Amino acid sequence: MEEKKRLIYPDLLRIISIFSVLVLHAVGEIWGDIPIQSKSWVALVAIDGMFRFAVPVFIMVSGMFMLSPQKDRGIKELYSKKVLRIITAFIFWSLVYTFFHLASGFVTEGVSFKPDFQLTVNRFLLGEYHLWFMYMIAGLYIVTPLLRKIVEKKSTMQYFIFIWFIFCIVANFTGLIPIIGNKIYGFIDLFKISIAVQYSGYYILGYYLHNYTVKKPIKAAVYFLAILGTLGIVGMTVFTSFRSGETVSKYLGYLLPMTAFQSAALFLFFRDKFENFNPSKKVQKAIFTLSKISFGIYLSHILVMKAVEKFCHMFLPLPPYALFGALLISAAVISSLISYLLNRIPGASKYIV
Repeated sequence: MEEKKRLIYPDLLRIISIFSVLVLHAVGEIWGDIPIQSKSWVALVAIDGMFRFAVPVFIMVSGMFMLSPQKDRGIKELYSKKVLRIITAFIFWSLVYTFFHLASGFVTEGVSFKPDFQLTVNRFLLGEYHLWFMYMIAGLYIVTPLLRKIVEKKSTMQYFIFIWFIFCIVANFTGLIPIIGNKIYGFIDLFKISIAVQYSGYYILGYYLHNYTVKKPIKAAVYFLAILGTLGIVGMTVFTSFRSGETVSKYLGYLLPMTAFQSAALFLFFRDKFENFNPSKKVQKAIFTLSKISFGIYLSHILVMKAVEKFCHMFLPLPPYALFGALLISAAVISSLISYLLNRIPGASKYIV
């Protein structure tokens, strides 16, 4: 019996998504240090706008696999393997980041440093800012058995995606429209449907785009709207920020049409171009390894960025653009190494990365 060949394109999407997250967070770390209306600031907005697909595509790849009937091993296994791993990984990394902040306080202030107990507890319970993803993905895993019922029929899945797009993606965009936007959003929000769907839309969209052919005219429209949306993200962010004199980030959300089309376009492009991609064994091994360690990279990269940023501020001051490069490269290399080493430890690979 011929061995079933592993698909390459989901691994490529994971790799691109995780390194796009690094780009977004490197931008976020230095954004506040650059004057608005400077060329460097506009360049950062453009970079940020081009990589908004990072988290949505990550979710789409998860949905592509988790919603598959072949992955249905029952609720007990779902909790004992998937949900438990998210919980243990969150606890471990939240502890790491909490201790890092305490250590940073002692390094900065010395013996006069007095930790705020309530702040420390809240920091552990909520996690570092990027760990919001853990709560969200755990929620998606929990409702996966219900979502599998939705994806059993193509028509039901299409209906869900339509409802998600109108009541979540479009609704969020209406809230950004001047003057009348809040009234439109307020009316749509009365139905409270967006609360129920939100990121599950990307989850199901990934499964749908993997399993069903999208007609060429629709695909062309998605690509066009992705390009238009990216330009819109950058243009509206720059315009509104220039007018207000401070950074306006409301157009950078994950649950907006611009980001949704950008994410769908990237997923479709990689599915079409790399579904039958068959590289050499060495290239395959490198791709599979990077894909495997991507979760650990996500969990650890902020630790690396904050440590490098603190070191540079104390001992090696760098101009913003150089600091951006230092944060991005160091996070990519060091967090990859951390994740790779942890993945070689049996218990760690199962529960914390």
